[in-house]
Amino acid sequence: MGMYFEDFVDAGEFVTAARLVTGADVRAFAELSGDWNPIHLDPAAARHAGFEGPIAHGALGLSVATGLANQLALTRGTLVALVGLSWRFRGPIYHDDQVTLHLRVSAKRATGNPARGLVTLAAELRNQSGEVVQDGEFVELELLLHLPQFAVIRVLERHPDERVPALQVRPDVRQRD
Repeated sequence: MGMYFEDFVDAGEFVTAARLVTGADVRAFAELSGDWNPIHLDPAAARHAGFEGPIAHGALGLSVATGLANQLALTRGTLVALVGLSWRFRGPIYHDDQVTLHLRVSAKRATGNPARGLVTLAAELRNQSGEVVQDGEFVELELLLHLPQFAVIRVLERHPDERVPALQVRPDVRQRD
């Protein structure tokens, strides 16, 4: 089970394993996205544009970053939703670059729902030389481990003209697997 909202503290950095971005990855992304800009596939066009060689799509880098984050399993089973992100493209990702994702908790706050909280993760995608090629923030909605005790009243229908309220109590603490 992944980390709950309470588990996210300013405890340093999480670093993923390296991921090789290949020419085949770039071609597959071009097919998926429909973005056939020659700087991604043609060495001459990339050099003409001022690059050392063909570069990966910026959106491919972001996709790889989210995949690397998922592979850390920080939020496996506790993530409700990715609710926002901001992202910047700082430098090219060349074919056969190895990238790693570096994450740290930059903010967290409660929400109006007592079962969930927002966690903001600062993210840097770095190449094999340690250069930041992309960076930004992921804002995630996470489950809380410790829930305040509360009750929910449900209305059960017995007959069209007779309603009987029933009290349903939910436990105040989730169990870890």
